Amino acid sequence: MTTDHPSKDPSTADANDAVPSLAPQVRGSAEPLLWDIFCQVIDNYGDVGVCWRLATDLARRGHSVRLWLDDKRALQWMAPGAAQGACPEIAVHDWPVAPAAASSPAPPLADVWIEAFGCDIPLAWLQTQVQAANTQARRPAWINLEYLSAEPFALRSHGLPSPVLQGPATGWTKHFFYPGFSLGSGGLLGKAIAQAGAASWAEPALAAFAPAASGEPTVLLFAYANAPIAALLEALHRSAQTVQLLVAAGQSTDAVRLALAALRSTVGASEAASLGSANSTTFSPGDIPTASSKSTAAGLEEWHWGPLRLRFLPFLPQSTFDQLLGLCDLNLVRGEDSLAQAVQAGKPCVWQIYPQDDGAHGPKLQAYLDAIAADAPLRAWHSFWNRTPADNQAAPELTWPWEPDSTWPQNAHALATQLAQNTDLCSQLIEWALQRGTKTPTGQA
Repeated sequence: MTTDHPSKDPSTADANDAVPSLAPQVRGSAEPLLWDIFCQVIDNYGDVGVCWRLATDLARRGHSVRLWLDDKRALQWMAPGAAQGACPEIAVHDWPVAPAAASSPAPPLADVWIEAFGCDIPLAWLQTQVQAANTQARRPAWINLEYLSAEPFALRSHGLPSPVLQGPATGWTKHFFYPGFSLGSGGLLGKAIAQAGAASWAEPALAAFAPAASGEPTVLLFAYANAPIAALLEALHRSAQTVQLLVAAGQSTDAVRLALAALRSTVGASEAASLGSANSTTFSPGDIPTASSKSTAAGLEEWHWGPLRLRFLPFLPQSTFDQLLGLCDLNLVRGEDSLAQAVQAGKPCVWQIYPQDDGAHGPKLQAYLDAIAADAPLRAWHSFWNRTPADNQAAPELTWPWEPDSTWPQNAHALATQLAQNTDLCSQLIEWALQRGTKTPTGQA
């Protein structure tokens, strides 16, 4: 669940990739590796979400991880207990801002360094680690993990070296790693969603969010505040289909509350104007968005607007959110972590891309739609969902995945099946790190 931000320019990469005199050396595949993952939080959900997902995937494979964060707050609900050591293989550390005291030993040298989303390893920490590397005559494999993108430049830049030209690590080399949807990319973090696919509404963590009746479609809404929320609610209301809308905590909740307040005012005024008039209106008399008079058994706030039932979710652990993606009939998601998991869930989804002032999000969105071979209805959905409320006062006629003649569910399942054939991001990172060594891996001739 992350915002999308401009990627670091890989123009400094040297296509010849000359091996430095002191090449990265890592242990063999029979031994676990020690990974340092650095993350400076821009979006509490997405940046931490990707890094925590990667850390847990590495830990499941027997590796050890040190996760360095400048803001741990999101882990309180995303991974309860993580910062307190609930996962023994993952140590969560504060962002290193000063060199270690002379009386304190420097942390052990890792086998792999990952700078997530263009952040830079702090200079003071880097200094001590470079000294350790020189003493041990080995260098960690150094990876610049970039943002998820299907654009051509990302495929061209994936794996390219970026020489370090200044600072304690002058002469060393980083490498760009671009997650993506195609065989030539770095792949997706995809193991968690496969495990979540077996979830059911009957499970204790999910029962509170289950549909009110069998066959009632459920939509998961996880959006930025600038999404055309009111237009979405009106479109769902017009569809005359009983639908449950689960609203994620945070910006989505704030935006829906504002939209409901505006709709209550608009619908009330519309009904008053239509009294005694023969002209039909969009809204049925007396049908105004209304808060439920009683809370649900789980204490969720609930609203009703005709056939539409809205329920506001609390902040959820990452694993529970993943399970919801596998159960909902339509996932409206934002950011790369949610998108990567949603497309692999095999359920219809629409991506709200993070808008950038220079318009760079437009080509990025089109590249994604091209990469998944989106059909015309899916492109129309993305065009609608990525407009701002000012650009879009009313939703166009949208197709819904629960319509009898919709091919959307089959297409979503086919896409998930196709993506499952690609090597996942964690596997590629491990393989790449092992290949950077110049010594024979342990246990091999």
